[in-house]
Amino acid sequence: MDLFDNCIKDQGGTALAQALERTQTPLQILILSNNVIGYPGARAIAQALKRTQTPLQSLHLSNNVIGDPAAQALAQALEKTQTTLLQSLKLSGNMITEEGARALARALERTQTPLQSLDLSGNMITDEGARALAQALERTQTPLQSLDLTSNQIGDKGAEALAQALGQTQTHLQSLSVSRNGITDRGAQALAEALERTQTPLRNLDLSRNRIGVGGARSLVRALEQTQAPLQYLDLSGNVIRDELLQSIQNALKTTQNNIGHVSVKRADM
Repeated sequence: MDLFDNCIKDQGGTALAQALERTQTPLQILILSNNVIGYPGARAIAQALKRTQTPLQSLHLSNNVIGDPAAQALAQALEKTQTTLLQSLKLSGNMITEEGARALARALERTQTPLQSLDLSGNMITDEGARALAQALERTQTPLQSLDLTSNQIGDKGAEALAQALGQTQTHLQSLSVSRNGITDRGAQALAEALERTQTPLRNLDLSRNRIGVGGARSLVRALEQTQAPLQYLDLSGNVIRDELLQSIQNALKTTQNNIGHVSVKRADM
């Protein structure tokens, strides 16, 4: 059911939740992004996921006003693995901070949730929130394959924590986006070391529009040259890599493509 970009408020969200809870609906996808649903509506949906074995597999609540309390309620629903089949959760643009990120991390860490994709882009998550999510990836056998943290407030400490999680053999993460944060060479180097040390399954890494310079870019290239990493997409656009060095980076990547597949490094925006 696609209800994207309407004027649905808490009353509408609650009514939909009651329908999920009271009926044997076969609904698998519910898209409620770009509405005006707040905590009451999102909490009602979370309670429906907890109370009934709904077949819902994908829930989109991006660009509403749910905040940390609703993120915490949804995290509690994820912990009820006997009822929720949710595989994809989109919560971008909802004013979620590290408190909401911690709650979601606890849900990933404590249970065998089936969640495979988590979108937290466009929120207010700091290094602490990134660290909590990284620790959940590191400590558990979560099936999470895609984590989107674009446009938050994550710096090098958060990137280092995520790098440490990638360095663990049990992670299933294949796609990581930390675009539009505050990551510098230090964070990029930590991620490069993670790629170099282990056989991470990561295939897509988006580091665009951070504050990465030549040192960080070269570290990533060296990691790709020296490993059999399956990385297929690398985005460094919008950083502070000088134009005259970009071609040499691209040339270095060409020599590794037979081993790691297609890697894209876009032109830097100055």
